[in-house]
Amino acid sequence: MTYGELAAKAGNPRAARATGQILNANKNPGKIPCYRVVRKDGSIGGYSRGLKRKIALLKADGIKLKNRGGQWIIIGACRNDGGI
Repeated sequence: MTYGELAAKAGNPRAARATGQILNANKNPGKIPCYRVVRKDGSIGGYSRGLKRKIALLKADGIKLKNRGGQWIIIGACRNDGGI
């Protein structure tokens, strides 16, 4: 799911940046798996607990990633488990 898609589900499809800021302040990633939210261009974006950790979590979810010029992008779709 992208930041824009999540913003739209929350009722404001133009609030992708605000959605990212809210997720960055997430204090409970165990209940709110914000690492699953990515950019619309397929790059993984940031993560308040570090990019290496986000990469590891995405890979643990079965998502295939590739490093293109220092930017990590998704090359395989995630499974649909109903989460973010």
